[in-house]
Order: sequence, then structure tokens, then C-alpha cells
Amino acid sequence: MKSKLSAVRTGSWTMLALAGLACLASACSSSGSSSGSGGATGSGGAPAAGGSGMGGSAAGGTNGGGGSGAGGSSDASAGNDAPVDHGAVDAAKDAVVAHDGSTNDAGAYVRAGWTAVAMPDHVAPAQTNPRSTESLDSSNAFDGMTGTRWATGVFQSTLTFPLFFTVDMKQAMNIGRITLYAGTQDTGDYPVQMDVLVSTDGVNFTTAVAAHRPQPPASGIDTININPPVVGQWIQLKATTGQPATNQRWWAIGEMNVYP
Repeated sequence: MKSKLSAVRTGSWTMLALAGLACLASACSSSGSSSGSGGATGSGGAPAAGGSGMGGSAAGGTNGGGGSGAGGSSDASAGNDAPVDHGAVDAAKDAVVAHDGSTNDAGAYVRAGWTAVAMPDHVAPAQTNPRSTESLDSSNAFDGMTGTRWATGVFQSTLTFPLFFTVDMKQAMNIGRITLYAGTQDTGDYPVQMDVLVSTDGVNFTTAVAAHRPQPPASGIDTININPPVVGQWIQLKATTGQPATNQRWWAIGEMNVYP
């Protein structure tokens, strides 16, 4: 009788064990499908959250919660680069740097390599004026010699104003003062009035000094102060008013110096 009961119990336990395994397998299958479908049908999270493998529990699949919605979400902007401020980039690209030009003992910039274009230039480069046998080339304004000069070669009263003398200093520098000397031949060879313009590109010029009226002292050196200083590579002297015929004056520049 005891052995029969044992057999029965053993059989019952076997049945229970098999039933338990079947139930466990069913639960696992239910868990897998619930986690996969939870995102599609569950109201708790976004569709991507439910498909996160084993993220959801069997209970979550049963009640349609679909697991934690937050678990499957991500911040789409977290891996993106910060937006570029193109305005700042363009501003930095366009910024003009003022170079510290070399200066001489008097504080003026060293003028090596400087060039100038006069307009109109009535005397061709290297051509001499028959009356004075002097060269009137524009480079004479930077050669360090007061006895040579650039000049119109004709009286101002015969010319149509404005006249221009444009200097290229070869690099952008601070410009705080300009001195002009007409030359030892005639220190009175200057226009009645002029403007001073500057440029960083040689195309667009901005007025730094307007309506300057040269009044050189006995030394013959006319000083033009620019306050506050400006930055430029090109300096354009624009003579707007010439001297009358009775004065018989050229426009001449024997030496031109620029100071920071």
C-alpha cells in the first residue's frame, strides 16, 4: 500500500513538474511577445520603448504597460555638434589686423617699399620738367631727400579738381599723424584744401580728415593730425581746392611721413 502511494505521489509530482515547465515556457513566450508588442499596443511608452529586448516584464505585457517608456527613448540632439555662429566667423575673417610697423628715430614709419599713384599724373615717371630739370616721379615722396619731389608739373589753376595722391604702405597700420613737405624748390606748392581718406583694401575709402587747409610754418612741414587714429594700408590725399592762377603754384610732395 505504501509503494502504491509513493508511485502515485511520484506520478503526481511528475505531472506537476511537467505542468510547471509548460507554464514557465508559456510565461517566457508571453514575456517575449508582450515585450515586443507592448510598444505597439501599450499606452505607456513610445513604440521604440517596447521593442527593447527584455526591457519589459511579463506583467508589463499582460497589462499593456509596455515597460518603462523612458527606457527606450533617447535625446536625438545629444550627439549633435553645437550650431555655428556664421556671423562671428565672418566677422573674424573680415577683421583687419593693424601691424606694428617699424619706425625711425623720429617716430615715423619706415617707408621701404611704399608706392604711390597720382591722378592725374601729367608727368610720366622718370620724365623731367624742362624748367627745373627735376624728376617728378611719385616715389620721390618717400626717398628721404627733401630736394626731390613728386609734383603736378603745371600750375594748379590749369587743372581740374579734385586731384589725388594715393599711397600704398604695403600693410595695414595705425595712422595718427601725417606730415607733408613740398620740397626745397618751393615750400608753398600745396593745395588750398584737401581731404584725407584711408582704406584697408585699396577700393573702399573712408574719410579720416575732411577740409584740411594746409598752413605749414616756416619749416614748410604741414601736419595733419588724425584723432582718434585709424587703421589703413592705403592713404589717399584728395586735393579739393587749388590755388589761384595769381599764385602760380604746383601741387608737390617732397617728403610724406606717417606716424602711429
